[in-house]
Amino acid sequence: MNNTISASAFLNRIGFQSVLACLLACIWTVALSVDGRAQDHAGDREALVALYNATDGDNWANNANWLSDEPLDSWHGVTVSDGRVTQLGLYSNQLTGTIPAELGNLSNLQGLHLDDNQLTGAIPAELGNLSNLQGLNLYDNQLTGPIPPELGDLSSLRELWLDNNQLTGAIPPELGDLSSLEGLYLSNNQLTGTIPQSFLSLTLESFYFDGNPGLSPPDNPELLAWLDDIGDLRAPTQDPAAGDKEALIALYNATDGANWANNENWLSDEPLDSWYGVSVSDGRVTELALEFNRLAGTIPTELGNLTSLTLLFLNGSQLTGSIPAELGNLANLWSLALSRNQLTGPIPAELGNLASLQYLHLNNNQLTGSIPDELGNLASLTELVLNNNQLTGAIPPELGNLANLQGLYLWGNQLTGAIPPELGNLDSLTVLDFGGNQLTGAIPAELGNLANLTELGLNNNQLTAAIPPELGNLANLLLLALNNNQLTGSIPAELGKLTSLWYLDLGDNQLTGSIPAELGKLTSLDEVLGLNNNQLTGAIPSELGNLANLQDLRLDNNQLTGTIPQSFLSLTLESFYFDGNPGLSLPDNPELLAWLDDIGDLRA
Repeated sequence: MNNTISASAFLNRIGFQSVLACLLACIWTVALSVDGRAQDHAGDREALVALYNATDGDNWANNANWLSDEPLDSWHGVTVSDGRVTQLGLYSNQLTGTIPAELGNLSNLQGLHLDDNQLTGAIPAELGNLSNLQGLNLYDNQLTGPIPPELGDLSSLRELWLDNNQLTGAIPPELGDLSSLEGLYLSNNQLTGTIPQSFLSLTLESFYFDGNPGLSPPDNPELLAWLDDIGDLRAPTQDPAAGDKEALIALYNATDGANWANNENWLSDEPLDSWYGVSVSDGRVTELALEFNRLAGTIPTELGNLTSLTLLFLNGSQLTGSIPAELGNLANLWSLALSRNQLTGPIPAELGNLASLQYLHLNNNQLTGSIPDELGNLASLTELVLNNNQLTGAIPPELGNLANLQGLYLWGNQLTGAIPPELGNLDSLTVLDFGGNQLTGAIPAELGNLANLTELGLNNNQLTAAIPPELGNLANLLLLALNNNQLTGSIPAELGKLTSLWYLDLGDNQLTGSIPAELGKLTSLDEVLGLNNNQLTGAIPSELGNLANLQDLRLDNNQLTGTIPQSFLSLTLESFYFDGNPGLSLPDNPELLAWLDDIGDLRA
């Protein structure tokens, strides 16, 4: 029996209109499900995709339907009206990364809520294009950089929340154009300056700008009256002592205060002068001595607000990061020690503003860049200690302006170029140590003007030309180290006038000529006389036998001739090297041979 039914019979049986309605419904459903994008504004979708990609959308707390073909109003946090995105609420959603500029294309957006995330980087200026925006919430992130003045174009804005970030710079006066603004929240950033005069045109109900150490209340009576009229106001404290406490708390938090070697009373309600290492005078912090106290972390910029500080010792810890330029605000500071840490980055030029500074110790860090010319403005400076860093570039001639300087320590860096002759103006200088750099050129004759100099270290550089005879004028010199350079010419006889000298090393150069007999006048020499690894010729002067206190004599690897003078019997040397001189022979005098045998460290 045939059970097959024809198509026409089937339609007659169920009714043609029912089938047609069913087909239309299926087509409509498929059209909706195939691509929700047909209903969305393409530019809005692109902006949202850019946000997802820029802020690690895969790891958001909730990313339901994002990047799918579902309509945008089904994407978590997105509200759509008439096909355009009007609200974007992704607060507390674990967004990380930067805010993309493409959000400025959401031209119908009325609310942007990205607060309480981990966003970094700058606020895009393009957000100023959102002319319909009424609420902008970016608080509780890690945003940096200045507030874009373009936000002043948001004529519909009623609430602007930027608090609890790391924003810097001044408040843009353009924010005074926000005629619809009711609430402005800028607390707990690093803003500086004061309130712009343009704010007089605002009728704010709430204004928070506390917690910005560099932001001060205005001194303009008109602005002060305007602030008084705001019902919900949080302004910076005008009590300098309270600001000092905030700066100390910032230091504690930034440097792992809980694990300091000594943190007695810190963060307590006890008076500040009972906090370990803190000294107070007339209610203001004047000294902060936390040397060798196991501070770890970065130096906070808030220390620049301790405007009565005279002494800051943070040396001998594990501090990292850069030296804050804000330390240049400490106009009363006379001693700054940040040595023996792991600080990086350049030396801030702003340190040149510290007119009272006498001691600047930044040695034994990992500082890079050049020595700022501005350090030449430190007229009170007596010690500049920058050794053992990674400083590059030339020595600034401006350092020759430091008339009170007594110690200049630049050794163990990567400094290049010539030694500035202007350093010959430093009449008070007692120590000049530039060893272990890459300095080139001649030794300036002007260094012979440094009448108070006791130590001159220019060793381990690439200095050339002859030793200036003017160095013989340095009557107070105790140490002269010129070894390991490329010096040429003869040894100046004038060095024999340095009768206070106890250390003289001219080794590892290209010196020629004979050893001056005048060196026998250096009767204070008791450590080293190094003339080794040169091209010296002639006989060993018998006058060297007058150096009765000498312990170490190095004459090896020259072209000396003859033999050991009889006068050497009066010397009590611990080390004597004279090998590597093909024309220099051992003495045949039994007394001298016995004398040589008594020397513990001998190379003959």
